[in-house]
Amino acid sequence: MTRAPLSVWSRHAAQWARVGPPLRPSLDDGVLLTGQLTATGVLGDPAARGLVLGVTPEIVQLPALAGRRLWAVDHNVDMVQALWDARTADARSGRHQALVARWQDLPLPESAVQFALGDGSLTALPTVRAVREVLASLRRVLVPDAALTLRCFIRPAQPEAAESLPALVAAGAVRSFDALKWRLVMSLCHPDSGESRLADAASAFDRLFPDRVALADATGWPRARIDTIDAYRQSTASYHFSTLAGLEALLGPDWPIQAIAFPSYELGDRCPTVTARRRP
Repeated sequence: MTRAPLSVWSRHAAQWARVGPPLRPSLDDGVLLTGQLTATGVLGDPAARGLVLGVTPEIVQLPALAGRRLWAVDHNVDMVQALWDARTADARSGRHQALVARWQDLPLPESAVQFALGDGSLTALPTVRAVREVLASLRRVLVPDAALTLRCFIRPAQPEAAESLPALVAAGAVRSFDALKWRLVMSLCHPDSGESRLADAASAFDRLFPDRVALADATGWPRARIDTIDAYRQSTASYHFSTLAGLEALLGPDWPIQAIAFPSYELGDRCPTVTARRRP
């Protein structure tokens, strides 16, 4: 595969250790994902094969997935190289395999898997059209009634103004830089499409928080964590954030939601774990 120019995902892979919830899944999210997947009954079949959208270690290495046939698919070779641990027993045995491909064109046979997982996968897509293309690709490779369990990122139904964030930070109402960054990106969503350009978030951050030293001193946030915003600079990428109602509409009748639960960490009310079933 030809290496693409350095992208936001390449920079994200390089700084994975410097981000935390809500940008990175927590143990709480792992419990929710495992619980919902267990409730569907698919884990009762030891032969059930799984798919992960991405190579997020906290998802791929869930204890409930140990010993199972699993494909993890990511379009960015740097993400795979940085986050895929080929030393695990399942990777060494070939039970877990990482594939470099677009989710819109999953390189798997029709009806090849019984369940699929992902972390923020729908948000990583830039448009509603792209989300629908991925759902169509999933529908092809998943068996009827298969489980799709995702940690989702949803924007509030009532938009939050980016200009309100400095005052909230000063008042101690934002406890982590990761939460601030996600609130900023969501605040810049187009009200209709839900698109948020990452380069816009970097520019808005520079405008709203021009003194990073002062921000670090006032909050106690490590400067290295604050500087993770620079991964968005000069990026051409966009994220897509639905509201909860918008997510339900996107999944539609083909993917009826069976379960939804929210983690307890900061901004957890915008990070539900959702399980939908592939309607035959």
